[in-house]
Amino acid sequence: MSSPTYVFIHIPKTGGTSLLSFLDYNFGKNEIFSVAKESQRIFGSSWRNTPFQERQEAVKNHFFNLPKHKRNNYKIIFGHMEYGWHEALDNPKYISFFRDPVSRVASLYKYILRREGMDLKNQIQSENITLKDFVEKNMHPECQNGITKRLCGSDLYDENDPVKSLNIAQERLAEFEFIGLMEDFDHSLIHFSQLVGARNLYYDRRNVSQKDGKQTPDKIIETYNQLDVALFDQAVQKTKFTLDNDSLLSTKQINKSSLYHYYLKTSTRIKNVVS
Repeated sequence: MSSPTYVFIHIPKTGGTSLLSFLDYNFGKNEIFSVAKESQRIFGSSWRNTPFQERQEAVKNHFFNLPKHKRNNYKIIFGHMEYGWHEALDNPKYISFFRDPVSRVASLYKYILRREGMDLKNQIQSENITLKDFVEKNMHPECQNGITKRLCGSDLYDENDPVKSLNIAQERLAEFEFIGLMEDFDHSLIHFSQLVGARNLYYDRRNVSQKDGKQTPDKIIETYNQLDVALFDQAVQKTKFTLDNDSLLSTKQINKSSLYHYYLKTSTRIKNVVS
């Protein structure tokens, strides 16, 4: 069997730019297929304001039409995409990083307000739309159960049948080779590096939302993201099982606190770029 190709479904606001910089430190350009970069090539300067589904289909069609050997030569496919890319690969392995849905949606709202040139930002500001309104009006695909939508895919996600949609997403999540957690980012990154064969534990810390002191409407966000909350709970349990049973992190080989100490010793060489 050919070497695995890791299909990295990047969930928005789960450290994507930091993770991509980590990949750039470890792999060559020919080893990573970046969905965002390909989207920029196809749509040019208008790519950010192009609907996600349109971008997704264009980039996916491009990738699926590549010669088979070229598709399978990629080490990692990385980007905002839906489940389904495995169909173009001989030995696909799904991976991702998850984040608590409440903090993820709140971070997304703040991120949009920081971005220049986004139509949605202009609308939020001109209409004085609060985070609560943002979620209730479902103004972005990630406002309500965005992770569930990605794992189901637009063809199977059914907001009128949440039980069915959740079951599909949970079954697919169970097949993932790896799930990292933003709440335990560095620890997850160490395990991730072992999985993909990365040796440099360096990354740029970017797009970090700064605390503004405003109270987050947690209950509102949670109410509209109950499916994602269930998926996140599953991811936490899956991650705990993986870390507890990982040979590298086993206390029989190396003390976990010592591993953290090693990581912190090298962190002086990690770039911290907060924007």
